[in-house]
Amino acid sequence: MTIDARRCGSVSCVLRKCGKHTRDELGALLIGSQAAVVAFGLIHFPHVREIIGMTLANISSASNSMDGDTHAKYGVLDWKAPDGWQVEIMRVEYDIAAERSELELRKPL
Repeated sequence: MTIDARRCGSVSCVLRKCGKHTRDELGALLIGSQAAVVAFGLIHFPHVREIIGMTLANISSASNSMDGDTHAKYGVLDWKAPDGWQVEIMRVEYDIAAERSELELRKPL
């Protein structure tokens, strides 16, 4: 997805419904923003969508994925003149069993 401006913003935790906001709810939260791209994380459902002329990119998720994909995810936002911002969700292998074992070893008392 590409857009025409160099503005990029970020938000955290105003999107509390884990990707289940309606278009109208998102529009109301973002109204007045000058950002062309809003990047956020912590919601375990990586995706890119456009709302009120703004690109929203949930760019990170490493565990408890809501899309059923156990890869760790991150986003790459790249400025490509003259087309604008391009957003890509990247997925990489990660050893869930090793992470669980490490968590068990380091669990607080």
